[in-house]
Amino acid sequence: MMGIKLYSINLLLALPLLVTDGCDRSEGQLSQDKSCPFDTSGMSVKINCGYLEVPENRASPNGRTIEIAYAVIKSKDRHAQLEPVVYLMGGPGGSSLNNIRYWSRHAIVEKRDMILVDQRGTGFSRPNLCPEVGLETVNVMAKDFSPEEEYKRLNELAMACKTSLIASGIDLGAFNSKENAADLEDLRIHLGHEKWNLYGGSYGTRLALTMMRDYPAGIRSVILSGPFPPNANMYAELIPNFDRSLSKFFQVCEENPDCNNKYPGLKDKFREIIPQLIDTPVTFEYRGQPFIINAQDALLIIHQLLYSKTTLGQVPGFIEALKSKDEEVISKALKPLLQRSGAIDMGMYFSVQAFDELPFNGAAEYAQSLEELDDYKPGLAFFNSDVRILPEWHDARADETENLPVESNIPTLILVGQLDPVTPPSYAALTAATLPNSYLYEFPLMSHNLFSYCPTEVFLAFLDNPFSPPESSCTKQLPYIKFK
Repeated sequence: MMGIKLYSINLLLALPLLVTDGCDRSEGQLSQDKSCPFDTSGMSVKINCGYLEVPENRASPNGRTIEIAYAVIKSKDRHAQLEPVVYLMGGPGGSSLNNIRYWSRHAIVEKRDMILVDQRGTGFSRPNLCPEVGLETVNVMAKDFSPEEEYKRLNELAMACKTSLIASGIDLGAFNSKENAADLEDLRIHLGHEKWNLYGGSYGTRLALTMMRDYPAGIRSVILSGPFPPNANMYAELIPNFDRSLSKFFQVCEENPDCNNKYPGLKDKFREIIPQLIDTPVTFEYRGQPFIINAQDALLIIHQLLYSKTTLGQVPGFIEALKSKDEEVISKALKPLLQRSGAIDMGMYFSVQAFDELPFNGAAEYAQSLEELDDYKPGLAFFNSDVRILPEWHDARADETENLPVESNIPTLILVGQLDPVTPPSYAALTAATLPNSYLYEFPLMSHNLFSYCPTEVFLAFLDNPFSPPESSCTKQLPYIKFK
């Protein structure tokens, strides 16, 4: 197996993970809590860190405990005394604390404390569940394996990790959204907040909705960015959602003179290249090692490029590069996938998905969607295997509650990108249907990651007054996509 050297990468910002034994004070910097498990040098805000001990499985109150890592970025306005915002990271399995530098500079901390939490099993929380497996999946992907052989290799990695975790006494079935939400409620009480504001992104929206259902009393308002409601079925809808996003993107390219002139007939070229890659994969050199991209790899890379406005413009060039074998373009297109692979704790991902999703949809529904959409017949690398690994990961399964819509009167802001390939606008509408005090905004030509000026302006206005529609005139301004 080839060894691609990667850093553990921040899911949102592509920054390397910085870990030190403490938080040294630099000249001119505010005093920091010495318990911070990451480097805070150069930051101009006060940060308090800690660990909260919670039951691993609340059905066994006298059983093991685990530790949840958190950090409180103190507001720059010491007199505001406003309810804090807690950010709920996506994944499942992503680390919020790896994003500490981003949030320390965010406009939220001008008036409110910002609370970051590494959810159970992830990041600096203890224990972790297989953070190294995400990087190993890329090493498997670099080979020209058939979908069946790729599944066998990835399953070996997963089962080796599972064996190690069970040997150390970890209850894999306890790492799920319901327990995750209970941890956060314990943290709210521990920090002494009567109410706080939830801000979830991607899987973090599923966690926020779970908290709205189970612990509504402590919530002032909720922001859901790219909502993934419990009553959505990820595996049944993964390929149709991808198809909708990519088809819409092809339409955008065709209607954009810049894109259409550079890449005419893009949809037809996509339909030509995927079957060709089944028989003739593209081999190129990446960081001194051979990397082979076959059909399922190419589909996954395109899927990941569609996540962000900053990478959308690479899709046409990547499709062309698969035909011309332009190694520079292919290498750039591969980076978003490598970054996300290093940012997710795969053990936590498997545990949550096996509990939350598998009882309601799985391999059969995923396979059926591939039969119905010919352009995607090879399936997506990783997801082809993911849905088959889950039944073997643990046997704990959620009851019907985890597949029902969340009903709540809590003021909620729902944000979604028009081109989102994983949590599409239909999920936003599904979420809003049972939240009568919600405001839904769809951002044209934007996608899953909504960390840009206009969405930020809308949610800041919402935080100031969650009981009336926020100022949203910026949503009428179309963002610029640079087609590379």
